[in-house]
Amino acid sequence: PGVLHRAAYPPQYKDQLLSMEQYKDAPGLTTESIDFFWVPSDPGGSPLLAPAYIQVCGLDPLRDE
Repeated sequence: PGVLHRAAYPPQYKDQLLSMEQYKDAPGLTTESIDFFWVPSDPGGSPLLAPAYIQVCGLDPLRDE
């Protein structure tokens, strides 16, 4: 997957995942829309995607993922 779903993080790192709460109502990509479209247990999610470099801006709710 392009990002690691917050449910998959080890407990000792969960306190570092701030962006989903900080930007939960960010324009264009809300926490509600992420939860609606992304099922982390879907085996067809992205198993064959090529490696990619992704750069994000400061208001990205997926910044920490």
